[in-house]
Amino acid sequence: MDGDYQCSPRFGENPKDFPEFNYREEYNHQPPFLDRFGSKIVASLMWAWFLYHLYWNHSMLIGHEYIPYPYEYTDEELGIPPDDAPDPEYWGNHDKPYRTYR
Repeated sequence: MDGDYQCSPRFGENPKDFPEFNYREEYNHQPPFLDRFGSKIVASLMWAWFLYHLYWNHSMLIGHEYIPYPYEYTDEELGIPPDDAPDPEYWGNHDKPYRTYR
């Protein structure tokens, strides 16, 4: 037989006793209704719980601290030097050919 065995005929198990064994047949096994219905109920409750808490307890996700507006930051906090500061030393490699300075 060309199929994958889910049993061991060597130990006396018959492949026809296993519903998942389908040799050249269409696999048409459907789980029982209560299994399908129960899984939909559990999944629906899980998503309802998740979305409810995401909406009403969003501070757990983003924090409850004050989030400042971008214009409230100072130049010093952003690392911008003052206007009268000297120009910084440039660390570039413009005098060397491309890909030779690493």
